[in-house]
Amino acid sequence: MLSLPGSVRGADRVIWQTRTQIQGAMMDKKLKALQRKLERMELEHLRQHAFELHQRVEELEAATESAEFWQRHAMDLQEALHDGEFATHRSVGLTKAGELMVVRLDA
Repeated sequence: MLSLPGSVRGADRVIWQTRTQIQGAMMDKKLKALQRKLERMELEHLRQHAFELHQRVEELEAATESAEFWQRHAMDLQEALHDGEFATHRSVGLTKAGELMVVRLDA
């Protein structure tokens, strides 16, 4: 409950209470508006952060796919080099298209 100054009596008391209630209501409106604004800002920040994380995940997935491709390619080259039937006179070469592959080493 509000504490009133000792000098406030009767009609002055009603006016003081009304003014205090109006000021409180105005503060409530301002606080609610500020809270809504902060919530909108927070939501926008979270959306931006989620978007950045999504982009990062996509980049990492692409990097993982690339790494897996090169790992498979290196393993295939190793298998071709160590193939018992065709291991003699073989070497790793580069095609005109830039692809690594096992080629016959002609002396």
